[in-house]
Amino acid sequence: CPRYYKYSVLDGWRAREKREDLVWGSGFHDGLEVFDSVRFYGGTKKEAIERAVMACFNYKDELAQSPNNKKTLDTLIRSIVWYGEQYGDDTIKTATLGDNHPAIEVRFEVPIPGTKYRLSGRVDKLAIVGDELYVVERKTTETTLGSYYFNRYSPNTQVTGYTWAVGQQLGMPVGGVMIEACQTAVGFSRFERAIAHRTPDQLKEFLESVRLYIETAERYAETKFWPMNESAC
Repeated sequence: CPRYYKYSVLDGWRAREKREDLVWGSGFHDGLEVFDSVRFYGGTKKEAIERAVMACFNYKDELAQSPNNKKTLDTLIRSIVWYGEQYGDDTIKTATLGDNHPAIEVRFEVPIPGTKYRLSGRVDKLAIVGDELYVVERKTTETTLGSYYFNRYSPNTQVTGYTWAVGQQLGMPVGGVMIEACQTAVGFSRFERAIAHRTPDQLKEFLESVRLYIETAERYAETKFWPMNESAC
């Protein structure tokens, strides 16, 4: 929505966000980053879980004030431990970067052909599934996991953009994005994975659409008129 862009980016307005969701999500991602790194360098599953749990305590003070009993330090630690138990002996391996480092928290920045702009961002991890490379995107939710939840990622701009951009940066095809979802509740944490594939034709269409959206956005900027999308904002 162009009007939303004006309000949030140009005018600087911000919606009230639930602080505990942001803090808990950061703790979960940081914990799993530590877990993946320890396992990559040969640490045992037990060592990886212990190190990841220690990382959670960086968020102890902020989560102590959480009004959401699903987003506390206890539920964060439980989620990290249960994730480690479920996926600690995974056959899906973290990919290796050219400098023999794990492909964790990988930043990308690639030119968008036919424009003067670049697409940049950061992905949680790259992993090898069979003989194919996939982006791993971790999500936390209170929504019940299943096909209804995962269907939201096809189509999805983030998934398609990650697939295209990482493939461009590495100079090799990326099969798509593996969504690793963590459902949190008061008494349990649950995990499921699903792969959102993208075909070459879908990536081509995405690039064509991006170029068109950029041209349209430039017109909004030139005229300083940002129309409201009332049905999708």
